[in-house]
Amino acid sequence: MPLTNNSLVAQIFYRKGMERSNHCGNSAGRIILKKFKGIELSEGAFSKKLMKLYHQNKSSSKKDEYYDVDKNGIDTRHWINFAKYYNLGLFSTNHSDTKTVANILDSGGIVVLHRPWKRRGSYKNEDGHYVVPYGHFKKEKFFLVFDPGRRFVNQKVKYHNGIHLLESYSDFNKNWKFKDFPRNKEMLIFYKKSRKFKIPCKGRYLV
Repeated sequence: MPLTNNSLVAQIFYRKGMERSNHCGNSAGRIILKKFKGIELSEGAFSKKLMKLYHQNKSSSKKDEYYDVDKNGIDTRHWINFAKYYNLGLFSTNHSDTKTVANILDSGGIVVLHRPWKRRGSYKNEDGHYVVPYGHFKKEKFFLVFDPGRRFVNQKVKYHNGIHLLESYSDFNKNWKFKDFPRNKEMLIFYKKSRKFKIPCKGRYLV
């Protein structure tokens, strides 16, 4: 599936080289930050911010080294620290069907489909993850960022497909059906805390 540009996503998020997998999670976080807080950070500045937040809330796990953003991409711990710092709501669920996603997007939320490398992965210390962020601008076109992310496997970083920007929900449904993703997917939902945001599925609030 070819990359398609989208006028809703600033050029900072779409440029030569962005299809490389090492841009994926970073760009996803910056899109979330731009939509909800109006803050634009460079790729390097965003990575440094995530690592600073992570070290401030660092666990004592032996796998802490795997959480380096530049080396291993963004992990759930980074998303949690990110949401707390910027006062964003963050909700987790496994009910990632198309209807649920559509309802969340139409309500102005941002969804991140997040699959741990290991089955039954927790929010702590996974070796690597798939991350698929979605965004929706109310009264404007829907856009999708498909981001398989990177995985740390057998002491090596495994790279996957890069970013795809789609201009409509029908494009997503046509090109990336949910059957293409593994069952029991974890879905992270970002939303503004200042407004009432109804989550149309069961799950738990992380932040």
